Amino acid sequence: MSPIGISINAAFARHENNPSVDAIEQARRQGYEFFEPSLTTGPALLAHDGYYHFLTLEQEPEEVRAWLAAAGLKPSGVTVRAPLMRPDVCVPYMHQAIHYAAALGAPLVTTDEGCKPAWMSEETAWEMMRYSLRLIARSAERSGVSIAIASRGTYTSRIEGLLRMMELVPSPWLRISFDTGKTLLADVDPGRVLKQVVEKVIHVHAQDVTFHTDIGRDGRISRTLVGCACGDGLVDWRQIIDILDSTGYTGVLSVQCKTVSEAERSILYLRQLLQHTLIGHH
Repeated sequence: MSPIGISINAAFARHENNPSVDAIEQARRQGYEFFEPSLTTGPALLAHDGYYHFLTLEQEPEEVRAWLAAAGLKPSGVTVRAPLMRPDVCVPYMHQAIHYAAALGAPLVTTDEGCKPAWMSEETAWEMMRYSLRLIARSAERSGVSIAIASRGTYTSRIEGLLRMMELVPSPWLRISFDTGKTLLADVDPGRVLKQVVEKVIHVHAQDVTFHTDIGRDGRISRTLVGCACGDGLVDWRQIIDILDSTGYTGVLSVQCKTVSEAERSILYLRQLLQHTLIGHH
């Protein structure tokens, strides 16, 4: 078996309005090994009542751990939207998420820098991110849970910003959650970026994108990039896997897609590709 596992981010269930417990069961049926919950903060009543895929931090992690165990799945990590540029929001949110991940048995929490407010200068933005990371890195070290910065934000979708982010705080608990699709949406070749940061990568969001053609009422044709199943789009997955494999990566490819059918096509494609890669090395 390949040392690289295949996970699924809970967002694949959002179009069916499935709660996390149903998404976990669907992931089991499709043959996934790992599951990546999405966590939100505050009293999210829609999450409590099962109207969408998010889990709230107020929900007991022991209950979610039991759901995963019953399905034979392991948590690959948890993902949040705790904006590093906003310490007032980010720091308490991340402290809770790190403790939640530890209770769940998840090795990491994925987040990003968020969007820069119009009133905030570039210099202030980087100082705010440094301040946030200094505080939450201490919590990560105590809990044994890594902070995985997703390459999807204002700065981190490009190599210069991602490398600068990794240098803000000298901590082994600060790593990268590489997002193939968001990097491509920033008009940057994912393979080229991954080669430069792979030593820092602890998690990979496996997202593919393709062109969607629209014809407007005026007859004009426009093409936009949209998410799709892994293997249906523009990402060179063989290159991505070869780069990861060459450095001994033993984490996961956590599929990030929009629908249940895309999740099913993604695991079939990635599983076959990983098997071929393993056979090719023997």
